[in-house]
Amino acid sequence: MAIASDITSEDQRQMGLAQARNRSRKQSMIDDKPTISGGLPVHISILEAFLVLFIVGIADFLDYLIIGSIPIIGDIIDLAAWMFVGMWMLLRPVQKPFGAMYAGIIEFIPVIGDLPPTWVGIVVVSIIYNNMLSKKSAGQIQSTLNRLKKLKK
Repeated sequence: MAIASDITSEDQRQMGLAQARNRSRKQSMIDDKPTISGGLPVHISILEAFLVLFIVGIADFLDYLIIGSIPIIGDIIDLAAWMFVGMWMLLRPVQKPFGAMYAGIIEFIPVIGDLPPTWVGIVVVSIIYNNMLSKKSAGQIQSTLNRLKKLKK
């Protein structure tokens, strides 16, 4: 009799493990959604893009004029633009493409840094990068929702 109860308890334990694995597999299918590190990316609206580009456009325009070549005044404008872009990316939280924050160093190179519209370029690249990530994550969320609907059926 003891042997039969041992076999029964062993069978029950194995059946319990198999059920737990099945539940775990189903849960992992639900939880196994692609994620982007740092949370969902921010979608930058047209209005926000226009406002940020307008502000950094003024800084780049002043740099292009002779004002950017004046040693201390040009550096103050560059520093203010760098701080504005950095705070916008930090507070929003805009995900930064590789090298976006360090590209501002170009602005501090005399004459060479005053010619290209560096701040406008950094902001445009950041807007495109974040909006592409936003669309990609929206597609991932939709595919996850579709998988969940199939699991419920």
